[in-house]
Amino acid sequence: MPISTHKLSDTERQTVFEIVAGFPKQRTENPSDGSLITVCDPVRAFPSLVVGKEVIGHRLKRDEFEKYSAKLTGLVSAIQNIYTPDGAPYLLIEGVPVKDNASTTSAFLSLLGHNLLLEYPEYGQRGTLIDEISDRGKGGARPSSGNALYFGRHTDNSPHPTPPGFVNLLVIRQADQGGESMLCDARDAAAKLSTETIAVLKDQFEFPPLPGYSHLPPLRAPILEEKDGIISVRYRRDGLLNLSRAQERALDEWDAALDSCAVAVKLPADSFLICSNTQALHARTAYSGGDRLLLRTYTEYVP
Repeated sequence: MPISTHKLSDTERQTVFEIVAGFPKQRTENPSDGSLITVCDPVRAFPSLVVGKEVIGHRLKRDEFEKYSAKLTGLVSAIQNIYTPDGAPYLLIEGVPVKDNASTTSAFLSLLGHNLLLEYPEYGQRGTLIDEISDRGKGGARPSSGNALYFGRHTDNSPHPTPPGFVNLLVIRQADQGGESMLCDARDAAAKLSTETIAVLKDQFEFPPLPGYSHLPPLRAPILEEKDGIISVRYRRDGLLNLSRAQERALDEWDAALDSCAVAVKLPADSFLICSNTQALHARTAYSGGDRLLLRTYTEYVP
């Protein structure tokens, strides 16, 4: 099944450009030491943001949101659909103006969803709002968004107690070779599983701590959960600890089901992908050449 797509009309594209152009130009940096510094400050770009007491997320005030959404009804409607429980698990927005002020464009499109999240300051991070996704030459064989290795199907930050609800990618440049994204609706894959396998996947698995936080205990959580008839998923197979034979067999069947319903797409430059991090999984083929660069944000729907 093809992924849901919204191509910006000429009017929408011009409107996004004009809105973003009204805010200070900002950028992200990728220092030579491999650490990541985010220069984009949404509060500076959007002075009317609501900032939570713990500064864990940012959200447009209602009147500001309504002002922007009135100018972008088609785009906002497409975005809001993915935030509903029965909506499509991913949306590709094409024709985004990203040549100037890409960081603020990424923040703005994310804020049209709902809360733009910081990346887990409680884990000792600096509260990154926007990540650069590029080959940063990280050592080791473990795939990640910071190298060009094949990165198998997963949900982001699966070892965290409360992973983000949505992953957003603004595509600035693509690789010359490879780098295709593979997307899979967890609901479609779960429908192909045996009753026994579903029962195993709803049991506890042992997730290793996030990289850099080996002092923390592993997280015990199910791969699949179901509440009010809605499936949710957390998954990254490599690194799972102390798997039993029954769990290994269940994961083999799960991986086969994911393969059978995966959609492969090379995200075009000047596009913005919104992917549910609880109802969809994503992966990426290995890539080379072309100085690939994407910007990633995390968002959450808060009524």
